[in-house]
Amino acid sequence: MTVYDEIRGCKGSDRCYGLAVGPVKPIVFDFPTRPHALVVTEQPSEGRSIEEFTKGMNEENLRGVPAALDALFEGKFYRAIKKKELYWTHFIKCPGTIRKRKEERETGPSGLRTEDQKLNIDACAEHFLRREIEELRPQLIVAVGSKASQFILDISESKIDWMEQLWKEIEAVASEHTWNFQPPTIGGAKALVFMHPSGSNPLRYFFLKLRPLLTPYLSPWL
Repeated sequence: MTVYDEIRGCKGSDRCYGLAVGPVKPIVFDFPTRPHALVVTEQPSEGRSIEEFTKGMNEENLRGVPAALDALFEGKFYRAIKKKELYWTHFIKCPGTIRKRKEERETGPSGLRTEDQKLNIDACAEHFLRREIEELRPQLIVAVGSKASQFILDISESKIDWMEQLWKEIEAVASEHTWNFQPPTIGGAKALVFMHPSGSNPLRYFFLKLRPLLTPYLSPWL
């Protein structure tokens, strides 16, 4: 059984988001054969089904993070998925609003904090994301958001803090030294990290400004 089949049939494990918050409804897209790039974002939007995602990807009109990714990939994000050059996955596979829950933990009633103690935030990625990378063997990994980025860096050879790596990327672009920037590697794949493009994230203004780091890896296959 492939990891794709296991994700599709997942019933939850190890206090994962689906079990702790509910429901367990993992979103996974068809595996391409040896994609050039793997893009990992934090979590599918709450309430979206695989049918809605697939329809939106085919029509190239998904909003939110996918729209930001399409701009980051110079308008070729959906095209690359259709060409099976790019595989898009999530740090947490079940739809939800982990970012909203973070805000609620910081400002909401103590009951939310108690509930979140039952949640193992890394469970899904530990169970599936590592194996997706191993099975698909991409040449490039693009992680978006703090949780996805830190997980990717933790399994890389560098094991660097994601904010430290992000500032290295910003500095490389600001100083126009992208030509000799060396990203961390994971089993031979180059790894780039990006801030979440959410409207509530003050770092979102840097999101598209980091495109020069990505561009050299796109030209051979887009």
